[in-house]
Amino acid sequence: MNADFFLRGRLYPINMKIIQQQNNVKFPFEYYCNLFISLVPPSDLIGISEIRFIERFIHPKSNQKALAHYLRGMNGKTAVIEIHIPNLLKLNISQIYYEMYPEIAALNISGIIFHEIGHHVHQFKRHSVKNIEKFADSYSKAGYFKYLQSRQQKILKSLTWASINLIQWNKKERAEFKKSKKKLTIWLKENPKGLPFP
Repeated sequence: MNADFFLRGRLYPINMKIIQQQNNVKFPFEYYCNLFISLVPPSDLIGISEIRFIERFIHPKSNQKALAHYLRGMNGKTAVIEIHIPNLLKLNISQIYYEMYPEIAALNISGIIFHEIGHHVHQFKRHSVKNIEKFADSYSKAGYFKYLQSRQQKILKSLTWASINLIQWNKKERAEFKKSKKKLTIWLKENPKGLPFP
């Protein structure tokens, strides 16, 4: 994804690349990443040059156990977001979600990416806010909800299928999927106008 691009009828005046290192996960990272960023105010994305889905963080001081990192770059023009695929598999999203329930995996990944975009927005647009992590969490929550709204039928359907999959999941796991669907459904009904980005 280079230069200006249209997505969902909107022009994004940015030059951003989405990079995926070779890995064994069968998942269209670029496709879903495009969906995520289509929901973000375009001005919030200016200065982010790349979103990388990687096997190992580039910066030597990065916490190698983290799910993601925001790297500020020079003058806010070359900021990079790195998502650590092996850590997603270990700590957050099992490989089976990617392959059998990509909508569930994408929903979880969306919150991670929105959180890191929140760090960028805080750094260059809302730096007067003192609690950086709280701001990034609020940004993540708003983005996660917007993505949930935009894909609610597909996401809720995936949760339904997971909740009745007797072969793949045990009784407790199926109950968790059912509980998640109910919780998300209530959340959607309680916020029909969505949640604003901070």
